[in-house]
Amino acid sequence: MRNPLQKRIVRELRTEWKKYLVVSVFMILTIGFVSAIYVTNGSMLATAKNSQSIYHLEDGHFELKKKASAVLQKKIASGEKADIKAYYQKQAYKKIDATIPEANRQAAYKQAKQEIDSEYQKTIDKYDLNDSSFIAQKVKIYPNFFKETTEKINHKSSTIRIYTIRKSINRACVM
Repeated sequence: MRNPLQKRIVRELRTEWKKYLVVSVFMILTIGFVSAIYVTNGSMLATAKNSQSIYHLEDGHFELKKKASAVLQKKIASGEKADIKAYYQKQAYKKIDATIPEANRQAAYKQAKQEIDSEYQKTIDKYDLNDSSFIAQKVKIYPNFFKETTEKINHKSSTIRIYTIRKSINRACVM
């Protein structure tokens, strides 16, 4: 005896073909998208890893208000901790020397030193500057000058950053 469900399956497919077509299309699209993600994932990871060396991408970035002197560049490149306290003290003493008469300078020096000590202690606490595990790491510094300009397109303002041609670090990459 034949199975009666075989006739029913054929009849169901013939009468409800639109429903099964939509389900099949959704399954095919979903499988296609998921497969595409798996295929491209590996190549995108390889491209990202290779671009680090091919285009000599930087590991870090910092900006200064004005061009750094050779002495400052050498100190930064050494990787040692900066003596922030001495820097601010020197700046304060220069300002005192320029604005306060010589007779009153000692008192001003003392007051400036107390204020700097107080602020420096807050900075030590905030940034954990007395970390005993600190190890100096030498770094290589590259100049990366740019100019920013604004441009209006269709009543929308945009900022454009223009770099000099870079040959040693962060080389141009067009994909």
